[in-house]
Amino acid sequence: APLLLINQYAVAPSAGHVQAALASGVWVAYVATSANGDSMLYVTSRSSRHTLALLPAPQSTRITLSGMSDQWVIWQSGANLAAGPWTLLASRLPASATGADAAQSAPVVLASNADSAAQTPAVLNGLWIEHDTALVALSTHGPGGEILRLDLFADQGTPVSRVIARTALRGHALTDPSVSGTTYYWAEVWLDSANALHGDVWRGNGISQPLKVTQTGLAFAPRTTAQTLIWTQTSAAVPLDTTALTTEPAQVIQSALDLLGGTIQSRNLTGGGDRELAAHGGASSLQVSGTVLVWRDSGEFHTFDLSRNGPSTIEGQIRDATYAGATGTSLVWGQSSSATINVFDHD
Repeated sequence: APLLLINQYAVAPSAGHVQAALASGVWVAYVATSANGDSMLYVTSRSSRHTLALLPAPQSTRITLSGMSDQWVIWQSGANLAAGPWTLLASRLPASATGADAAQSAPVVLASNADSAAQTPAVLNGLWIEHDTALVALSTHGPGGEILRLDLFADQGTPVSRVIARTALRGHALTDPSVSGTTYYWAEVWLDSANALHGDVWRGNGISQPLKVTQTGLAFAPRTTAQTLIWTQTSAAVPLDTTALTTEPAQVIQSALDLLGGTIQSRNLTGGGDRELAAHGGASSLQVSGTVLVWRDSGEFHTFDLSRNGPSTIEGQIRDATYAGATGTSLVWGQSSSATINVFDHD
């Protein structure tokens, strides 16, 4: 029965309300906020059920879960605002949740907007991680932005970084990177002469000239899974606040992307062919795990299972959740006030 695939994990008794959670095959990670508003990042071993706090003390600043693998949790300290400050960090997960292996070393800084120089990060536009490899999309304080590949290492040394894609055009940004096989996918978004926001999906190998995958100028928030490309398609370009654009275009674009919605579209990457999976969904909430998609619309979560060609087996259980998160192996959801976190693993 499908319910047998769902595991539940207890929230640390003094943690407070869970704001977000993710799971790998080995760990469940979650951010919880206490009654006084402080936040803490926790991980629970899926085998021993032992919970560790990943920070030496709760933070008064916002903590956002950005991604995780069996080896790493990536998180953002501070709100994702150009005015900042914020820092993107990677915490190495121990080999086990108990004993000497549980000793925590300092997290690795991946990006920060503490410096306001033109070529330094302004806002984070998306992150993808698998094993020890992460892709980070950043807009800079100056024109344009880039997508970086970061190879992380267990010795906590500085990650090896290389540029996968870059734009130096004002009013342009690169967002939502992912990998399928050896091919990188991302969106380029841009403003037209009327300051309306457009987007198209691109692909490349990080070496040769990238290729445009969609041609509508209305495609945003690409995701890749199971040899399938998923994206959100708007019915028209999205008008932006022209007053705010003069001071911080990167912030205005990212804020618009956070609120954008449209149809959920898919394309088979091996055989081609596009189809609509849902009439409407929030682009920033769209996540994929194996063959299962999850997104938020009108205050409810919805799912689509590509292998079933319809809603997933957990559709009824996830609909009223207050948070949901997806990795390559697992879907997580729950009620913020609940003492348990639900995890669904796919084959």
